[in-house]
Amino acid sequence: MSENPRRQSLRDLYAELEHLESEDHDTRATAQEMRDYLQQAIDTDEHHSTLAERLEAAFTRFEVDHPKIAAAIRSAVDQLSASGV
Repeated sequence: MSENPRRQSLRDLYAELEHLESEDHDTRATAQEMRDYLQQAIDTDEHHSTLAERLEAAFTRFEVDHPKIAAAIRSAVDQLSASGV
């Protein structure tokens, strides 16, 4: 049985954040914070309403310098929206 699209998009975003290479301390800290929050959401399948808000905020931070991460964030937000979150 395949994993639901919402959880898969969160895992995909987590993987992108794991591979982030940045010299900027704040960017690395934001990525780590997002990974921690994503892992909690993946493990417990909870906190999706606040997760969507956090992802929207992170999107603007990563949009210019890290377009692959921004695309993964957008995909995760779209999946959360599609699932009614």
